Amino acid sequence: MSGINMETIKTLEMINMLVQKAKNGVKPFSEATLENMDNYIFYDEKAETENGFPIVHGMIVDEDHHDVLSTLDQYINSEDEYTVRVRFDEDDYMYIEFQLDDGIIEIDENGWYVA
Repeated sequence: MSGINMETIKTLEMINMLVQKAKNGVKPFSEATLENMDNYIFYDEKAETENGFPIVHGMIVDEDHHDVLSTLDQYINSEDEYTVRVRFDEDDYMYIEFQLDDGIIEIDENGWYVA
């Protein structure tokens, strides 16, 4: 079991958290409010890359501010070992893609799958 360590466990915990929040829904950050900011996954629709939209981790949402402070990638991943993006397929089906150096995990409201 040399391949499992605390980083593996933390990654699995994060993936399971994304599945739970995906059950509530995934929304563009422009729809984040003080009332809903803890219940949904928000993606930064202003920061689209060729791989999709980064997931917002740190944010300020109040009467005076509506700002992205950090993305999930920045929070969990200082070594650029993986990226986490909201993606849309050709039928506009939304899913979360967790891209590792050697594979891809897709996450939606039903669970996570090795792609």
